[in-house]
Amino acid sequence: MRFEQIAEAEKILIYGCGKEGVSSLNFLSKKFPGKEIEIFDENPFCCGPKKNANFISPDLVADESCFDVIVVSPGISRSKLSHIPSEKLTSNTEIFFENIPEASRKKVIGISGTKGKSTTTKFCTEVLQKAGVKVKPCGNYGIPLLDLFDDFTSGKPDYLVAELSSFQLENLKTSPGIAIFLNIYSDHLDRHLNHENYFRAKQNLWKHQKEGDILIIPRRLKNNFSRLQSEVMPIISESLPADLFPKESNFRASYLLENFGVATKLLETLKLPKKAIAAITSKFKGLPYRLEFFTEKKGIKFYDDSLSTTPDSTIASVQFFGDRLGSIILGGQDRKVSFDELIRVIQEFSNAQIIVLKSETKNKITESCRKAKYEKTQVAINLEEAVQLCFEKTKPGSSCLLSTAAPSFDLFKNYEDKGTQFKRLVIAFNANDN
Repeated sequence: MRFEQIAEAEKILIYGCGKEGVSSLNFLSKKFPGKEIEIFDENPFCCGPKKNANFISPDLVADESCFDVIVVSPGISRSKLSHIPSEKLTSNTEIFFENIPEASRKKVIGISGTKGKSTTTKFCTEVLQKAGVKVKPCGNYGIPLLDLFDDFTSGKPDYLVAELSSFQLENLKTSPGIAIFLNIYSDHLDRHLNHENYFRAKQNLWKHQKEGDILIIPRRLKNNFSRLQSEVMPIISESLPADLFPKESNFRASYLLENFGVATKLLETLKLPKKAIAAITSKFKGLPYRLEFFTEKKGIKFYDDSLSTTPDSTIASVQFFGDRLGSIILGGQDRKVSFDELIRVIQEFSNAQIIVLKSETKNKITESCRKAKYEKTQVAINLEEAVQLCFEKTKPGSSCLLSTAAPSFDLFKNYEDKGTQFKRLVIAFNANDN
């Protein structure tokens, strides 16, 4: 939404007071002092921001005449606001992209995909910094885009590397000047309903690009070029060589080497030295909850991959470990996907012990195991029992992986809560015996 439309609004609603909601409130309060801005959050216990906050009741949200502009947080499906004219709805991300000058839009590097986008955002940011560019990571990575609007449009930093989720992209009408699309698997089907809708949301990363803009994709997506429906001819990147990373590094996983390969083409297009990549790979550290090795105990290496919340993303992790995988914890919220292929891959690549959490997906996972005649399966009533089974069933010299292939919300607050509890339980287990 353009600033001119916001300026004409008498009443503005911030729907959702999470990180982006608070960012939108702070930005609009500063940009339009004196505007009547109110807040609604579905969580009745949300304390929200300390200043400029005026929480309203759900009854007012139901009345479309009460507000001229509603800034919707990415976690809120707009189907909940179907009674509101779409021209009244916007978001932190939409306000940013629809108001930055064209010269600034050209310098936004937008990164999206289903698996590895946060780690790739970090990698590309560090590579650019090593090449001497002033750049900041933002978006879904942690810093809302509007937090950087004023600094960025005034020329500091030179570039933004913006991780963009399907929720942020869903209603976007302006694409970043440099788009990097990594991969696509079925995800968030509870929100998007089907794979095509999910892909349609991702397309806004490049769909509205202009002549002279840049789209970079890994080679595996080349065959889907016609499906991308891009006006810009994509630049095809190759995977990075595995030997750029230390031996046994998690970053030798094929999907990460493929994702990181986009950095080479990014440097080429910006006419920056490629040697920055080798300088980063030798010491690059990833993010928590993503194939994260955190301890070795009783001869077993433990990895937290709690952000892998789809069968496809867990498949990529299983393929990386291969026969080094001794056990894996699966299970969580049911997003109406099949686990048949995941069980087949576990059977083919690792023959690992499967420990299924008592969760919404328990029956689907155990049924997939039954169909595959895969007997190395056991159900745990909770994560504590799952950890105990990991120690009992995992052979020394192999690895144990928490990679549930399903979201956490039926059992945990979020994936961070799940991963943090897993680490605590593993580290505390039989501590007196060590």
